[in-house]
Amino acid sequence: MGQPLDERFYDFDERLAWSRGATSTGDVASILLDRIPAATGIRKAKLAEDRQGTDYWVDRDHGLPPLSVDVKTRQSSRHKKNDVALESWSVFRQKIGWTRDETKRTDYVLFYWADTHQFLLLAFPLLCRTFRQFGQGWRIQYRTAKQSSGDYQSQCIFVPIPVLLDAINECCQDTLSTRKDQLDINTRPPGPKQQNEHTAQQRKTGSLFSAPTQRRHTQ
Repeated sequence: MGQPLDERFYDFDERLAWSRGATSTGDVASILLDRIPAATGIRKAKLAEDRQGTDYWVDRDHGLPPLSVDVKTRQSSRHKKNDVALESWSVFRQKIGWTRDETKRTDYVLFYWADTHQFLLLAFPLLCRTFRQFGQGWRIQYRTAKQSSGDYQSQCIFVPIPVLLDAINECCQDTLSTRKDQLDINTRPPGPKQQNEHTAQQRKTGSLFSAPTQRRHTQ
């Protein structure tokens, strides 16, 4: 499929603000209260919750449980790339990035451009599923960049928003697989033999994004 585009480090204007303090709570509240049905208020998450993918909790009416929101702020959109930064590696080649980490508690991800106040609000399970399917191709097709954080580096892929939304839509519309190694609603979980066979097949055809020490296989 060719070689990845030239990689570089984030410049000052495109640097991502991963900390919660980079976006005012007022901006976040205005967006979430307007776009999430039954929302009654927001509150900042605790540090331990932040590490699990929650920057803010959205409290809801009618006895509904709160929703977890991860906020990703980009300080400047002056380059007008119309893309989002999706993290493929949190620690390069060692720890997978948040975008494809299925263990995250996150319900929604809010992308926010601080200078223009534009935003994109996405359901995280769909984003994660989509990135795990399309991320390998996107890494080759679109620009990537690394960001240094002390002794380690993270890596992001800058995916055009229309491309991302089309891919999410594709993941939402499909035909239920009839392959024998896929579960349906009437089947029991696979036994050890079937699980081992599936794991061996995934290792044989493993993707570029497979983290050697953090492989997880879901049916």
